[in-house]
Amino acid sequence: MNNMMTQTSVTIGNGAKDRERYRDRRGHRLPRGLFWYSIGTYGVRFICGAGHDHKEPVGMLKEDAIRVHHERRARVLAEPGWCPRVERRTVRELKQVEEARERARITFAAYSQGYLKWAKANKRSWTTDRAMLNSRLTPVFGLRKLDEITTADVERFRETLAEKVTQATANRYLALLSGMFRRAIRFCYVTVNPVKGISRFKEAGQRIAWLNADEEAAIVEALPAHLRALFTVSVNTGLRWSEQIELRLGGC
Repeated sequence: MNNMMTQTSVTIGNGAKDRERYRDRRGHRLPRGLFWYSIGTYGVRFICGAGHDHKEPVGMLKEDAIRVHHERRARVLAEPGWCPRVERRTVRELKQVEEARERARITFAAYSQGYLKWAKANKRSWTTDRAMLNSRLTPVFGLRKLDEITTADVERFRETLAEKVTQATANRYLALLSGMFRRAIRFCYVTVNPVKGISRFKEAGQRIAWLNADEEAAIVEALPAHLRALFTVSVNTGLRWSEQIELRLGGC
């Protein structure tokens, strides 16, 4: 009997305390949907569109709590199925996706390193690609994120390049850049090729003469000793004299 009386008194005590949460400091019942979330802080209570019971702290002013409760009720009526918990979870998941996407972004310099490894295994002209990247492309685009490079950026690079090299050489740079972005699209680093649509310079129609081994050896023999190494570099990389003198030591 004593145990039953003790349990009853506890139940009554808790109920009274719970009722106090829904009354203001004067003992008057708070407006519908308001309660004391904690000492000195009003809270609002509402049922969302998914049928979940929500309790949310607001602040010290009853007017703010009334306004927030009206806003939550209005949204429940305007958006059937709306639930703050689901919304917070969706926002959190979207944030995680954005963070993962940001981590997956890569700079032009980092991408060019992987591209050169691929080129070395698949392209006979990979040494030319390396020289072009080291001499001009990486200094201009190296620190940029690959997906930040726009058609306008490439257009400005094209115009600047045309002031320093021949139009044919400028076209080779554009071709390399376009090929790199086509490969980047396949790897999902970017979605568009910023070089696409940029016109190439018109090249004069000239017959290209290829040297055989004997002719190359004859030219080397005829050159002064200090120029032979430069000639060998030109033959094997396609670099002109103006491009060779701008090269600096450093690996790719």
